[in-house]
Amino acid sequence: SLAFSRDGKTLCSAGDDGHVRVWDVDTGSERYVLGPFEGEIWPVACSPRDEVVAAGGHGPKIRIWDLTSGRRLHELTQHEDNITSLCFSADGQTLVSTSHDRTIRLWDVATGSEIRPPLGGHAGDVQYAVFSPDGNRLALEIDNSRQSDIWIYEWATDTLDRLTFDRANDRYPVWSP
Repeated sequence: SLAFSRDGKTLCSAGDDGHVRVWDVDTGSERYVLGPFEGEIWPVACSPRDEVVAAGGHGPKIRIWDLTSGRRLHELTQHEDNITSLCFSADGQTLVSTSHDRTIRLWDVATGSEIRPPLGGHAGDVQYAVFSPDGNRLALEIDNSRQSDIWIYEWATDTLDRLTFDRANDRYPVWSP
């Protein structure tokens, strides 16, 4: 998995060796190595304010590090299965995580605490999540073992509704700016 910092000067890479590598894009040099995790790392995400990087993967842990110093800030352990995706809100204050435990969790990045109980109302593995540009919605890919569909979570109404109902296996939603 790869994630650029907002300014494009830092690239974070993660993979099978259980480490996140932080690279200086201009020089091609490795700034530091974060980890290790117990197993592969799948999702990695940089906050939009270039303050922190989050990673998760094989197992229920998510770790958040200071992007400048490499110091670990939080270890989030409330999931019960592999982490499938991570995404920061546009203001960088909230992190959403999804897992094979079928939960969608929202975290306060500053404190490392959950903002609310996990989102429910679906019957499948949550594979991917992305915040809308205005931060008012989440688009989610949920796989019920027969097909993947896109669901939309609305903050204002606290509702989760299925957007697609076809067998096309809709995956990896992206918001238009």
